[in-house]
Amino acid sequence: MDFGDDLLALVAASLSLAVCLAAWARRGVAPRRQLRKMMGMGALLGAAALLLVD
Repeated sequence: MDFGDDLLALVAASLSLAVCLAAWARRGVAPRRQLRKMMGMGALLGAAALLLVD
């Protein structure tokens, strides 16, 4: 992968994590209680983005 692919994967992972955070905030769930879920989902979505780009 070159720099463009890495940047695209990073942007995709960041956007997906932002969407998850917005959904949880809209439901009124305290972020501190959902920290592990958010971190796990961010890691999974980041890995999926890397696999798709690669």
